[in-house]
Formats: sequence, C-alpha cells, structure tokens
Amino acid sequence: MTSQAKPEFDWGAFAARCLKPDPHRLGTWTARRWGRPLALRVTRVVAPWGFSANSATIAACLVAFLACIAFCMGELSGLTVGCMLLHVWYLLDHVDGQLARLQGTASLDGTALDYLMHHGVQLFVPQAVCFGLFCNTAVTVWLFAGAAWGGGALML
Repeated sequence: MTSQAKPEFDWGAFAARCLKPDPHRLGTWTARRWGRPLALRVTRVVAPWGFSANSATIAACLVAFLACIAFCMGELSGLTVGCMLLHVWYLLDHVDGQLARLQGTASLDGTALDYLMHHGVQLFVPQAVCFGLFCNTAVTVWLFAGAAWGGGALML
C-alpha cells in the first residue's frame, strides 16, 4: 500500500489570481510590502469557507467601527486598541479585493461598497479620535478639529 503525497500549494498561481496587475510596483509601500502579502495568506484561509468579497468588506467596516468606538474612549488604551483594529481593517480591505478576483465576482456594486466603506472610515476615524480627545480634555476645539480633519480627508 502506497501513500500519495499531497501536491504542494502553488503560491505563484494563487497570487496571480488574487492580486491586481503589477502589484509589486503599484500602490503604497505598506500595500506592496505588508498589506497584500499578508492578505494573501488570510485570503487563502478564508476562501475555502465561502466568504464573499462583500462579506469581507462588511467585516472590514465593522472592524473600523470598533476602532472608532475605541478612539472615542479618549484614553491611551483606546488609542492603542483603535490603532490595532485599524491595522486589521487595512488587512481586510485587501482581502475583499483578493476574494473578488479569486472568485471571479468583481463588480461595480462591490467596488461601490468598498469605496463607501473607505469614505466612511476617512470621515469617522478622525472624528472619533478628536471626540476622544474632547472627552479626555473637555476642550471644545477638538470637536471642530475632528469635523475639519474628517471633512478634509473625505474631500481628498
């Protein structure tokens, strides 16, 4: 009786299906060096479970919402947890696109959902940070700073 060896996983083929064209040249340094490579490993784990790209986008949105709640606490522990959650959000933001390309489900609706999530994060994270500072210091200018920062980030 002979046992057959399991075929080795082909990372190159998997990456070619999941990544955008020219992923090692285009995008930010963090996306090229950290976000996309780590997201590939997460995508490989969650893809067999049947997670859709939209479910990954919604999960990313929920993680960003939790980060905002942490930032609103106005304490160092809240800032630390919020920053860690934003790293998870950034990772999931790459996973959603990789799942869409892997599953062949990329669509304008999914892109619109992803953009809506990005714009929400850009608007609400600065407001949450400044609200936390307001709660910690009772200085009203932080509320205006949060509105200006969030609005400015959204306009960019």
